[in-house]
Amino acid sequence: MEFICSRIDFAKGLHLAEYLADRVSTIPALHGILLETDKNTLTIRSTDLNTGFERTLPARVKREGGAVIPIHPSIPLVSAVAGDEVRV
Repeated sequence: MEFICSRIDFAKGLHLAEYLADRVSTIPALHGILLETDKNTLTIRSTDLNTGFERTLPARVKREGGAVIPIHPSIPLVSAVAGDEVRV
């Protein structure tokens, strides 16, 4: 998975997804956020198994794919990036 998108939109999406991903759970995947790329979009998803969150952002996708990322190091890292775009 490789993409370029707006840093501000990506950070907002991660912040919104954090509300569900940061809950106490015995299932490790629920402590993360699912990122998926497809054609020209990036989809951010999280769940606590009762409620789900999904946000789709425009992105320049170089390689399609998906990954679950841990929320805690991700938000400060994206917020600290200089410039208007994030390259992942």
